[in-house]
Amino acid sequence: MATIFVNGKRINVDGDNISICNLNGSLSIRTNGREVSAENITGIVQPVRIEVVGTVASVESDGSVDCGDVRGDVSAGGSANTGDVGGNVKAGGSVNAGNVAGKLTAGGSVNVASVK
Repeated sequence: MATIFVNGKRINVDGDNISICNLNGSLSIRTNGREVSAENITGIVQPVRIEVVGTVASVESDGSVDCGDVRGDVSAGGSANTGDVGGNVKAGGSVNAGNVAGKLTAGGSVNVASVK
């Protein structure tokens, strides 16, 4: 189980493949392909700040994301601040990460411990 903070609002989710979409001000969170209940994500104002707590399999967000270790891939439309990543990291903005086992692509600055 992981915990997601959206602008400081805590949302506990089951599953470790997390997808967060903020399209035209409408926030959608999916874990393992299932939509998170709408009552958990109402009242979120722009801009949206996402933080994922706990080790997860993958994180995909159309905005910036802060998370701990990720066993698979991280994809962020904005910046990505992560722990160690077992797969690839792709970000539209800057990347701050621990060790990255896969490829790294960033639209901004890169600060990582290592890329293998």
